[in-house]
Amino acid sequence: MMSLADTLSHARAGDSSAFADLVRRFQDMAVGYAFALLGDHHLAEDAAQDAFLVCHQRLEQLRDPAAFAGWFRTIVRNTCEQSRRQRSRDESLDEAALEVGPTQQQSLEWDERRQEVVAEVASLPQQERDAISLFYTGSCSHLQIAQFLGVDKTTVNNRLRAARGRLKHRLVCPVRRTLRGRAPSRSTRFLQGVQRMLQPEEMKVDRPIELVPGVDSTTTEVWAMLAASRDGDLDVMKELASRQPALIRCEYNYTPPIHFAVREGHAHILSWLIEQGVDLAYRSYSFKDSLLQMAREREHHELIPMLEEAQQVQLATSGIDELLIAAGAGDVDLVASLLVDTPALIKACNDTGDTALHAACYGKHLATARLLLDRGADINAVRADGLAPIHSALERHHHELSSSLAVAGYLLGRGTTYNIFLAATFSDRAAVRAFLTADPQLANFQDSHGGRPLSAAAFREDLEMMQLLLEHGADPSLGDRGAPRGVSLWHAARVGNHEMATLLLEHGADPNGNAESGGKVIDRARKHPAIYDLLVTHGAQEILSPQEQDHNAIVDDDGDEVERLLSEHPHVAKDPEMFWGEGIMVMAARDGKMEMLKRLLKHGAAVPDTSKWGASYYFRELGVGRYLLENGMSPGHQNWHRTTLLHDMTRRSLTDKAALLLEHGAQIDALDDEYRSTPLGLAAREGQQEMVRWLIERGADVNKAGAPWATPVAWARKGGHESIVQILVDAGAL
Repeated sequence: MMSLADTLSHARAGDSSAFADLVRRFQDMAVGYAFALLGDHHLAEDAAQDAFLVCHQRLEQLRDPAAFAGWFRTIVRNTCEQSRRQRSRDESLDEAALEVGPTQQQSLEWDERRQEVVAEVASLPQQERDAISLFYTGSCSHLQIAQFLGVDKTTVNNRLRAARGRLKHRLVCPVRRTLRGRAPSRSTRFLQGVQRMLQPEEMKVDRPIELVPGVDSTTTEVWAMLAASRDGDLDVMKELASRQPALIRCEYNYTPPIHFAVREGHAHILSWLIEQGVDLAYRSYSFKDSLLQMAREREHHELIPMLEEAQQVQLATSGIDELLIAAGAGDVDLVASLLVDTPALIKACNDTGDTALHAACYGKHLATARLLLDRGADINAVRADGLAPIHSALERHHHELSSSLAVAGYLLGRGTTYNIFLAATFSDRAAVRAFLTADPQLANFQDSHGGRPLSAAAFREDLEMMQLLLEHGADPSLGDRGAPRGVSLWHAARVGNHEMATLLLEHGADPNGNAESGGKVIDRARKHPAIYDLLVTHGAQEILSPQEQDHNAIVDDDGDEVERLLSEHPHVAKDPEMFWGEGIMVMAARDGKMEMLKRLLKHGAAVPDTSKWGASYYFRELGVGRYLLENGMSPGHQNWHRTTLLHDMTRRSLTDKAALLLEHGAQIDALDDEYRSTPLGLAAREGQQEMVRWLIERGADVNKAGAPWATPVAWARKGGHESIVQILVDAGAL
């Protein structure tokens, strides 16, 4: 067995087997100590697993291996304190705790005895409780306990003797049996739990969540579904779906169960999800990988034909990706050349249904769209998510109105299918009236991509069109794209259109609705007091909680109000659910508000070790990133897929930010879960040649990967980056 110093050194370098060894060495002490603090084995195991995750993220901060025990004890204590604050679970004993158990009758007797044992241990003074829990959980020696607690052996002996003296004599053996029966070292279950998917703090708090309008679940069930898909546990998935079928389409951070089924290569899970009719047009967030791309890159050969058949992918031609890039860039000459070389590309699409015409229309490139239509492109081709080329032309049209309408108008002139949604988009009142006269139910028509005529009119602030639709029965609370309770009122609040808001509320719009990533209607109305009051009059829930008040004060950059609120409610500074689980400092960091960051730090705020969008928020500005690193932010900050900031900076070739992270101790060879890759691997995947050189010069391991398909040279070869392949081979890549 390696020495502790060597184990720590290897673990810091990203050696997963070394970290697993570290867990094995300290798991019993971690759980025993957590039990002494929490008095509940369920919570103790959770807190101990969380402590190992924090340990993994912060190993680079530990300079002296001899100090590990005390350093780790502090982490365990902190995760236990978080557990007390954040979780409210019934104190219970694990019915299946003893893996080598007694008979049923004895088990019933032991259930009662264990409750008595737990109560007696909990009654001990804290120092004695620490010692007795550590000693009887596993087989920790007096010396190991002393090192962990930071005291000498004599002190440990005295505390154990005192604890045994306080316990009733008849309970000493039951204490030994109960605590040792809970020792993590008795099985691999605890280690597997540490190695499983990193669970965000906001998903550890069991709270209600609306999956789709009118269909509720909980964060606990959503996480269980995602974790089961990741682990390949179809029985658990079926059991969850039997209670709530909508869970098969649940998401966290735009990531559904099918993502993990494909990522991990679980053919049986994928087959079942396909049978359930899940969306196969899904693309990963934020890399935008399709399911078929994920399967191909990871060499999950069994999954590839399953996805191809289910998606009915057009595979007769190659070169579609190059054509899509050229069309999206408006490179008419290259598009024409590619079509001359391979005429069949005009009818081809990628695995999510994107055609060259979609790409040209999204880029607002009229000349390219004209060329493609002249060559026979399908003007009504629909992607897997329902978008036709005209929808692509109208995407982002609020920012590029003239060019969007020019391309969309051209498509109409060339014969694209016209419907009431498009008529409302173009303020074509005559056409809308004709549609409604023919069929009044078309007032609630939903186009193939999810849009409705009422929202199309709302985004143009076309009150006359909205009035017409509402008079014919349009329901402003029906689900729309990204808005399960409608988006029209949300937009009225955002732009401050009081007349529009009044009209919608009079026709039943939901004052408590929200738009995905856009927040609640009432939040959008805060800058428009008259609309805010109007919403409250119609039943909008006013902001009352300290968290929501702090949220708004930070967004408004009201430093004095933030100071007042945090003085009254200091726990909010460390609330893991602030700002969608990103932490209370995230918006100030994103916007570069240094004075606000200083105020928040003064009240005990800290950057969490894990966030969903750390690269875009906490590390958006170099100066902010430096300030946060100097004030406690972990250089190993990562997302819930263990993709670190360094991974993100290197794949985008942001050398100055990557250098800053390495300067503060980031692990150059850290492995993520999503791509099983190091920062060098992702740089090679993205074709970042200079970054590849830069990382190699700084000692990056050219062969390090979590899977054979994920080595830097494997990524370079898959991407056709031959110059990077040569650089890696010259540096010793195998």
